Amino acid sequence: MRNRTRHRASRARHGFTLIELILATGITTLLVGGLASAILLATRSIDTGVSPVADTRSANDTLDWIETDLAFATTAETSPHELALTVPDRNDADLLPETIVYRWSGIPGDPLLRRYNADPEVTIASAVTDLEFFPPTRTTEPSQVPPALDPSSWGYFGGDDGILNAAVLMVITDAASPSLQSVQRQSMLESWSAVVTLISANATKASFDAAIPAADVVYITQECDELEIGNKLRDAPIGVVSEPTRLHDEQGFATTADTRSQAAVSIIDTTHDITAGMATGNMTVQDAARKLTRLQDDLAVSLVTLGEVSGDPALALLESGGIREDSTTSPSRRVNLPFGGSDFDFDLLNANGLALVRRSLEWASERVISKQFGHTDIYTTAATNVEKTQVGTLANLPEDGIVSSISAYVDPAGKKMRLAVYDDTGGEPGTLLVESEVVQLSGLGWKTLPIKPTLLPAGDYWLALVFERNNQFYYHGAPGELRYADHNALDGFRETWGMPSDSFNVSASIHATYTPN
Repeated sequence: MRNRTRHRASRARHGFTLIELILATGITTLLVGGLASAILLATRSIDTGVSPVADTRSANDTLDWIETDLAFATTAETSPHELALTVPDRNDADLLPETIVYRWSGIPGDPLLRRYNADPEVTIASAVTDLEFFPPTRTTEPSQVPPALDPSSWGYFGGDDGILNAAVLMVITDAASPSLQSVQRQSMLESWSAVVTLISANATKASFDAAIPAADVVYITQECDELEIGNKLRDAPIGVVSEPTRLHDEQGFATTADTRSQAAVSIIDTTHDITAGMATGNMTVQDAARKLTRLQDDLAVSLVTLGEVSGDPALALLESGGIREDSTTSPSRRVNLPFGGSDFDFDLLNANGLALVRRSLEWASERVISKQFGHTDIYTTAATNVEKTQVGTLANLPEDGIVSSISAYVDPAGKKMRLAVYDDTGGEPGTLLVESEVVQLSGLGWKTLPIKPTLLPAGDYWLALVFERNNQFYYHGAPGELRYADHNALDGFRETWGMPSDSFNVSASIHATYTPN
């Protein structure tokens, strides 16, 4: 495994007399002199109609844009008023490097322009009074000594290799004209070896469907309008990682959500791949307090919470085949990132925040093929009067797999039910392996309850159910094996099945969902 440590340049903006920006190769140093102060002087010397705070933010945005391009440049050429960079491929259309040129005419009051490949030049700073790019004053050799910076500003990769070998479909406001934040995200992902394709939030459902086969994972950025995205990605067959606060229901996490302004997330589970190696408790994810998402109300039955904000799920996920907030099944992995409020700034994410982004994309990009074992047919005979009685049907698991949910075709009649898995002992149900929670459901149909993911070797098992009242019923048909046990399993299935109270040569419409191990 390779460790790649990335250090982020400090974002302090005090005393802009000289900025030293190091190219990604770590060999050549490029010096940009007086740029920020020149822009600030220029914007203050004309009637802009905006406040000094806005002027400063404009200058900072311009510097951020240049820094982002410089951070990932592989070559650079300078003249007094022009900076030409070569950066890795960003559009995945031709797999060729991109060329970015910054140019100023040298005439006070003229704008600073940026050109991307053969696209028309765009103004990124107006009325510049003075600017000079000048070549390196020294060359440094690669060193194994880490930068003399605060370690909290370095990239955290939790002991893994910091690589994201995935094709990412990144959803932004306008793919034809990416914002600075979008450029920063794309550059960061590409520094992790990801291949990034941009798509606009308002693209048609057909456009999304056409782009998905070439991607491993979808990354929905905060800048997107959730109304433009809607349900276009709800049933996407690949993983989806979301920043926007208001996509909680479309992605199946919860029916409502709100935000709290703070810099830290409380990590509560470090056993998952996304949070492995991190410490439990408050973990700062951004350099300043910004709105963090809290999922609330009608949480998905299968929701897995890794981090909380004010006691509510924030960093949360759904596994492939998990039950969403509306009781439907998620077709693939989903991750709700804790940040993404209206004031979110990607540039403020610290090492921990960036690690959560990368690990979430990595986890969601893994293709998980869900399968079923048991009885997926809807049988025609209804069985009633099984109040508070364990009912088990024999099922064969053809390969080793991790079982994550059990489904039964039943009419719960608005009452409670519970499902479980037993091992097989000599052709009879034996020891309880895993059981669901008690859930109150209504309406005839397939009812799916999540269970603790459990690794089972190939072989025979018994899938079991229990009802609260005698007006609830399930469906069965021949051939097969069915067993009853007189026990009120609403309080918990028996640890061992014991002597069956009844035996039948039929099968119930019950199956389990698993992923091959």
